[in-house]
Amino acid sequence: MALSIETVGPVRVVTLEGKLATETAQDLKHEFDSFARDTPGPTLLEVSGVKYISSYLVGVLVALRTRLSHKGFSVHFAGLESRHRLVLRVSGLERLFEYHATREEGIAALSSNPKPTEV
Repeated sequence: MALSIETVGPVRVVTLEGKLATETAQDLKHEFDSFARDTPGPTLLEVSGVKYISSYLVGVLVALRTRLSHKGFSVHFAGLESRHRLVLRVSGLERLFEYHATREEGIAALSSNPKPTEV
């Protein structure tokens, strides 16, 4: 699992790669808790390099979205494969996020409209 965080304009880009099984997702939860405490800004989760997403990670991502949205920030995905998006759809969570095909599209969208979508 690889995790990197960078700032591009007003957007925090969190790049995740690898197999994000439950054990890895538990480590990510701690990283995301720290990230959310720092009031990071609008956030793009770049996941084109992710091979597997556990159901535990889905919960971690929803919790991150909730925490950031309470602070007034959006969380979008870039590069989410259709099979991973299906996991969110089946769980009834797909509408909580916005999706972009590429990192560049996500950064552009968040830069122009950083406020969270109300759900």
